[in-house]
Amino acid sequence: MVANTPQMQVTHACGHSAMRVKSQHDTLMEIRIRTARRTLCEACLTAHKAKRDCMVSNSVQRTKEAAAATKLIGSKKQIEWASRIREKWLYIVKRELPTQVLFSFDKVRGADVSPEAIEQAATTVLAVRLAAIDDVVTHSQAAWWIDFRDHLESMVNRLTDVAIKSECSALLNK
Repeated sequence: MVANTPQMQVTHACGHSAMRVKSQHDTLMEIRIRTARRTLCEACLTAHKAKRDCMVSNSVQRTKEAAAATKLIGSKKQIEWASRIREKWLYIVKRELPTQVLFSFDKVRGADVSPEAIEQAATTVLAVRLAAIDDVVTHSQAAWWIDFRDHLESMVNRLTDVAIKSECSALLNK
């Protein structure tokens, strides 16, 4: 950045301030100021992302431990088959927030909802999703894994969708 470049201070919704290059156009400056008021600063966004990344990491560890601790029950053939199903599912299951979560919260951003509340709602939805994954892993009947092998992801997604609707509704009704 050039030393003589005029700068202005903008305050984000989280209360943190940042210096931005001052535009010669008043309209552009107003847009930057309004945008800052509706968004969190990079540090706050990074903190929320780090919290969610930690939740995902902990979930991976929990499910590994739960899978190791949960002995499958059934015939030898069922147990072998169910073990492969469970291992494959644990490998491919999506723990991160699905795209529809972000899309749903983008709709809420247009309303007069604080960005901090939106980030917290996203974290809550992630917690519900990870808990649903934890619940699936605790099933010990090999026949259950075999019978529901094509529906495991939809079980988790259904609970995630309910959480999204609940959080969006709560945000819009505040």
